[in-house]
Amino acid sequence: MAKYGSPGPNAICDASGFKVKLSALVRQWDGALVDRRFVDRRNPQDFVRGVPDKQALPYSRPETPDNFLVGTVRPEDL
Repeated sequence: MAKYGSPGPNAICDASGFKVKLSALVRQWDGALVDRRFVDRRNPQDFVRGVPDKQALPYSRPETPDNFLVGTVRPEDL
């Protein structure tokens, strides 16, 4: 019979660094083995999905050709 506590293997808690019984450890969502007292629940924001944004215009038309003024340009031509 063990002198200090119940027999069994000990392990180190990844969250606190305390030495605890291996049977008291649970695997957390990120893979760490932690004591039941220190289990960290996953944040709900980790499960949010992005909504695709429609980038297309409702209508489009081609660009009009450029109109170049040739020769002498007067103010009434503008």
